[in-house]
Amino acid sequence: MRRIFARGVDDLEATRLVYPLDLPELRSAISRYYHEHYGAPSDPSQIVINVGTSSIFRNLFQIACQPGQKILLPRP
Repeated sequence: MRRIFARGVDDLEATRLVYPLDLPELRSAISRYYHEHYGAPSDPSQIVINVGTSSIFRNLFQIACQPGQKILLPRP
């Protein structure tokens, strides 16, 4: 099992994948937490989970830009 995981780490195509709407249980737990602790009801479908800021900014810019526009993102 460990060897399979190690190969996955070296696979650049696999490590660049971003699943912002994955983990429905985590999104539901976050929604419940904010409702219970802050009185802020939210729908789990409105919660986005990501592994860092670079990928979430890329996703947001892709949504906000018009076709043909270019965006430069520095690599951290």
